Amino acid sequence: MKRRETLQCSLQELKEGDSRRRRRRFLERAFQPGSSIPATAQRGHFLLDKVDASFKTPRGIINNKSGLGIRVERSLPELSSPFEMSSARVKQPGNSNKESLYMKIRPLVHILFPIVYLVLLSTAQAVVPLPDGSYPGFTKAEGTKALQNLTSGVANSGLGWYSLFTNSTASYNTGVGAATLVLNNADENTATGTGALFLNTGGNGNTATGAFALLFNDAGVANTAVGDQTLYSNTEGNFNTATGFLALHDNTGSGNTANGVSALQHNTTGGLNTAVGGNALSDNTDADENTAIGADALSSNTVGSENTAIGAGALSANIDGLGNTAIGFQALTTNSLGQHNTATGDNALSSNTGAQNTANGANALESNTTGSANTAIGRFALNNSTTGDFNIALGHGAGDQVTTAANVTCIGSDGENVSNSCYIGRIFGATSAGGSRRHRECSR
Repeated sequence: MKRRETLQCSLQELKEGDSRRRRRRFLERAFQPGSSIPATAQRGHFLLDKVDASFKTPRGIINNKSGLGIRVERSLPELSSPFEMSSARVKQPGNSNKESLYMKIRPLVHILFPIVYLVLLSTAQAVVPLPDGSYPGFTKAEGTKALQNLTSGVANSGLGWYSLFTNSTASYNTGVGAATLVLNNADENTATGTGALFLNTGGNGNTATGAFALLFNDAGVANTAVGDQTLYSNTEGNFNTATGFLALHDNTGSGNTANGVSALQHNTTGGLNTAVGGNALSDNTDADENTAIGADALSSNTVGSENTAIGAGALSANIDGLGNTAIGFQALTTNSLGQHNTATGDNALSSNTGAQNTANGANALESNTTGSANTAIGRFALNNSTTGDFNIALGHGAGDQVTTAANVTCIGSDGENVSNSCYIGRIFGATSAGGSRRHRECSR
C-alpha cells in the first residue's frame, strides 16, 4: 500500500510540472526489469498491469490502443512510440494558429503547384547546342554526308549514308536509309529503304518504300512503290502504283497499278494496266488498259490490250489477243490470239484460240479451240464443240453432241453433230417447213 501511494504521489508531482530529472528517477524506480506493479486508475491516475522486462530506459513503446494506453501516452509522452508521438502531442500556445494557417493553405496546393511550374518553364533556356543533326529550316540530317549540299531547301530529312546528298533547293523530302534520294533536287519525295529513289533528280511527289524501290526514277512524278525493287527501272513513267516484290519492276509506262508479287513485273511502256495478284500481267510489255485480278491472270499477255481477266489463271496464256473478258477460274486460260471473247464461269472457253465466242456457265465451250462466233449459255453447254462456228446452245448440257458442225442451234437438247440444224427439246409431233418430223425434236 505504501508503495502504491508513493507511486501515486510521484505521478501527481510529474503532472504538476516536476523536472525532467525527477521524472526519469521515477521511471527508473517504477520500471525495474522483472518487477510487477499492480495499480488502479482513478482521477487521472493510471494503471500498469504488468511491465515487460525489456523496458531498460525511460523511453518505452506502448502498443496498446485501449483507453488506458491512450491516457498513459497523454500523461507520459516520453513512454510513447516515436512513430506515434503525434497522438500524444500536447497543445502548446501558438499551435492552434499554425494549424489554422495550414488548413487554409492545404486546399490551394493543387492550384499553386501548376502555376509555379509554368512560371519556371517559361524562364527555362533552350537546349544549347541544338540536338545532334538538327538544323534550321525544319531540317534533320544524320549519317555520312546526308544533305551535304543543302542551301535554301526546307523541311528535308536525310537519315543515312549520302541520303539527299545533292539536294540543295528542293523541299519537303524525306530519305531514310543509305543512298536514298542521293541525286534528288525535286520536291515532296519520300524514300525509305537502301537505294530507294537513288537516281531521282527531277521527279516530284514520289513515294518509295523498300530496298531499291524506284531506283532509276529520274523525272517520273507521283509514283508509289512499296516493296523490294518495286518500280525499279521506272525512269519517266508517272502515276504508277506498285505494291509487292518486283511489282512493275521493268516499268517505264504511266498510270499502271500492280498489287502482288511480280505483278506487271516486265511491263515497259504499257499504260493504264491494273494487276492484282501474284504474277498478274507479269509478262505484259507494251499493252494498254488491261485488268487482271487473280494469281497468274493474264500472266503471259505481252501486247494484247483491253483485256479483262478476273480469277486465278484467267486468260493466263493470252499473248496478243484483244478485248477479251474472262471471269472465273481458268476462264479463257489457253487463249493466246483470240479476240473479243467473253467467258464467265470456271473453265469456260478454257481451250479457246478462236474469236468472238461467248460462254456463260462453268465448262461452257470448254473444248472449243479454233471455233468462232459461238454462244453457249449454261453449264457444259457446247462443251464438246471444237472447231465449229456460229453454234448456239441454251441450257444445261445443251449441244453436248455437237463437235465440229456449224450453224447448229440446241435449246434444251443435246442435238446432233449436223450442220445447219435446230434441236428444241420437249417438242412432239412438229414438222419444220423443209424438214422431216422427228420424235421430240424439230430440225431445219
